[in-house]
Amino acid sequence: MTIIQAIILGLIQGLTEFIPVSSSGHLLLLPEFFGWQEQPTSFDIVLHGGTLLALIIYFYPKLKKLVKGILNREWEQIKLGKKILLGAIPAGALGILISIVDYMTNDAVDNFLKTNLLVIIMIIGIGVLLIISDIIYKNNKKEIKEIGLKETFIIGIGQCLSLLRGTSRSGITILTGLTQKLSRKEAAEFSFLMSIPLIFSAFCYQVFKFILENNMNIEITNLMAGFLAAFISGLIAIKFMLRFLKKQGLSIFGMYRIILGIVVIIILI
Repeated sequence: MTIIQAIILGLIQGLTEFIPVSSSGHLLLLPEFFGWQEQPTSFDIVLHGGTLLALIIYFYPKLKKLVKGILNREWEQIKLGKKILLGAIPAGALGILISIVDYMTNDAVDNFLKTNLLVIIMIIGIGVLLIISDIIYKNNKKEIKEIGLKETFIIGIGQCLSLLRGTSRSGITILTGLTQKLSRKEAAEFSFLMSIPLIFSAFCYQVFKFILENNMNIEITNLMAGFLAAFISGLIAIKFMLRFLKKQGLSIFGMYRIILGIVVIIILI
């Protein structure tokens, strides 16, 4: 891997982690487009670390208020904390189950989730749903504090679909949030907050797996370049999405996904 490849992959990870166009789909398909080798586990760990830091930095005031409120037993902050954790539980539990099955079946599930056909189906399918959402849910006005635990759990169930490559975790959680009457901006913000425990868990799992495999086969310079690219582009993507969705809908991302899916079909099939 060259430093240019590391920067490009880092930029794509940071941008597509928070813009609903599927980070896993891009990171899976990009090496095939350019004939690159698949990035090693150590590099994936670093990219997740970069996007996690971007989330923490951007939402630091809100996270600080959340922790302080929970410690001071402020009911509104306790409710928000419950919602964030509850929303992360379904996908986290399913992720653990898949990891166990993968371990027992020599990565059979993971290999299936990486198939190009599945990625293409999810890229185009979610793209269509993003376009439809602008028609059905354009007048939503609910805020995060107005939804209950039932609605939160439904959003968490929707987040399970993000384990399918090509789906987009932010895309499916924003869509599910819209079905629960959240406004576009509030759905996006809740999506990002819910992703913190999930990305942190995935980061810890990858670190543990990396330690077991002991497979450090990438230069430290490339790791640093990928980390910084993912961190910076992640910050930009979070800020962009929250501002964009105040006034605009999701159709543009849906159209992009459909075009991307068609291009992938032409090139890979």
